[in-house]
Amino acid sequence: KTLESEQLYIKCASILHQLNEHDEAIAYCDKALATAPNLPYAQAIKGSSLGEKGNYVKAIDFLQSANYNKPNDAIILYNLGVSLLKIKKIPEAISHFEQAILADKDFSSAHLNLGICFFSEGDISTALEHIELCLILEPGLPEAISQKGEIKRFYGEGDEAQELFERCLLETPDNPVAANGLALCLLDKGDPLGAPLLIKRFSVQANALKINETLGILDVGWLSTNAIGIKRISDASYEINYNGMIFIMSEPAKDTISITTL
Repeated sequence: KTLESEQLYIKCASILHQLNEHDEAIAYCDKALATAPNLPYAQAIKGSSLGEKGNYVKAIDFLQSANYNKPNDAIILYNLGVSLLKIKKIPEAISHFEQAILADKDFSSAHLNLGICFFSEGDISTALEHIELCLILEPGLPEAISQKGEIKRFYGEGDEAQELFERCLLETPDNPVAANGLALCLLDKGDPLGAPLLIKRFSVQANALKINETLGILDVGWLSTNAIGIKRISDASYEINYNGMIFIMSEPAKDTISITTL
């Protein structure tokens, strides 16, 4: 039986978790677990907070305990799937997302993540089915729109993909899937406006390049594979080679970017 004090600790932990105060959430979970080690919601909140902090392996330990103590809880199963996905245990993640949907057939986020998992496994048609189900359950969800765009781009449907990426970026300008996808759609059309988007997407790797060093990228699609190179040609400029099309992007000291094509 859960004592009143333990219930209070769990409520505090839940609120703090939602506020992204994960260290404090974990501390309240520990207080509850000190007197009742098998409280599933305390285990689940601690595991979820550990996952938000990037400690996915330890998160899985607590979420598995929570799942054992409270089987068939859709949110526990989902959060366990997320942590498994983060450490690339895709088949196990798929299993937990599917179990979450069995517990709650209208769980849109589980469908979204199943779409991501199946896409990474190369089962594109099943991925699209789950993304479409997510959009039925949660119309206009930017993350699902960006994933649908990525699937369309994979199939070579560039115009439809570009429209989806642009829709997503209007609502979530920092969405990495949409930003990367839009960059590649534009470059595929020979549009130099894709160059700064691509550099932004790979900014960490690009900034680490020495002069005349090149970052190689392979973009695998259904019908073709595109070879992309980002070469630093000076301290403030890059050459982007997209399947033989050359784009030069320079970054002056002012807040503008100069782009030319060759």
